[in-house]
Amino acid sequence: MGDHADSRFREGLDTGEYARSDDGVLWDTYLGAETVVQCPPSEDDALYFTDLVPRAAFLFSHAAEHGVRVPAVVEHSSDAPAYLVLERIRGESLSSFVRAADPEGREAAARSAGEVLGQIHATPGFGHGSIEANAYTETSHDSWREFARALVTDAVEYTAGGPFEPVVAAVADSFEPAVVPEQPASRLLHGDFSADNVIIDRETRAWAIDLDNALYGDHRYDFVRARDRLTGADPREATYAELLGTRDGRVLSDADALAAFEAGYRERHAPEMDEDIETQYSLLAMAKSAQDGEWIRQNREISTADWVAGIERWYRERVGSTPG
Repeated sequence: MGDHADSRFREGLDTGEYARSDDGVLWDTYLGAETVVQCPPSEDDALYFTDLVPRAAFLFSHAAEHGVRVPAVVEHSSDAPAYLVLERIRGESLSSFVRAADPEGREAAARSAGEVLGQIHATPGFGHGSIEANAYTETSHDSWREFARALVTDAVEYTAGGPFEPVVAAVADSFEPAVVPEQPASRLLHGDFSADNVIIDRETRAWAIDLDNALYGDHRYDFVRARDRLTGADPREATYAELLGTRDGRVLSDADALAAFEAGYRERHAPEMDEDIETQYSLLAMAKSAQDGEWIRQNREISTADWVAGIERWYRERVGSTPG
């Protein structure tokens, strides 16, 4: 990669030849001719993101070894200043691409996005649940069911006293842990598969980026969560677009695009879904969406009323009853 010098990064992260990107929400991102540099935010006093640098490097490399279309890791350092240098994929986000594409192009992009998610889920994981800091082949839970229970419990506790509390209580009441498998085959899960975390290159091939929220476990949960985000069943994408000024991530809003996405996914990995497990994983996705919405409400000081109403609609569609 000719547009960076290793010593320059190691001696002080000189990004003078790079253009600052406005797309990054949490990371400081700089674009070069052939590479992208990502740095933890300067206010990262707890070193949370600093630890994510070697973790992200491990996950990108692990995924690439199993045939996933992800940017290659050029170099990284967890020493101050921490940084991650990745191959730059020339293209645009899936959310940007679909705005200008014709129906044929949208379906091709959707199919390729499904393929890359299938590639991720065909990649073996290491255990179940959140990935431990500094031990990227270890997880925080002994079983997938334990992780699922903890996800719902954490959402209930985190949203208590706020506008998301009633719908999260309904989710918790409807959740049936016994339906969730104890020890399913462990797979790599993206954890944040959205239209802004997929790059469509000049050959209309999808590439996955941003593995910050990756975890290990049952691929069906990650599939349901990704699909419901991309179709708009999860209201977060519409809320982000309206309140945060981002691109609308509801890119599978018509039946043909959704069918293309699912067909692309099945080419790489079979979801083996049944109605009961799909309902439970939709409930888990609702709990996670509500928890994320509460974080946005607390940290951005904005109304999330539409987000709450959207999860209520989502609940009615998946469960068939009204929350509460």
